[in-house]
Amino acid sequence: MTTEETIEHLTGLIPVCKDAERGYHEAAETVSTTRLMSIFNEYGKQRAHFARDLQTEVERLGGSPPDHGSVSAILQRGWMDLRAVV
Repeated sequence: MTTEETIEHLTGLIPVCKDAERGYHEAAETVSTTRLMSIFNEYGKQRAHFARDLQTEVERLGGSPPDHGSVSAILQRGWMDLRAVV
């Protein structure tokens, strides 16, 4: 695998981690038990750490890592918010 291919694959994983981070933090806000809230917040922190590690590696390899999640996840969260209102 070339360096460019590695950068491409790692760059694709960054939005996945960022989306998961946001999803876990949003889930923590909606649960009623402190145990689940704590678990979801911890998972969110883990995903943020994973994203930072991936961004660091992409930069080390000479790439430009994204600093945001995916558009599809933004749309999914919007849809879930809309469904919760209706």
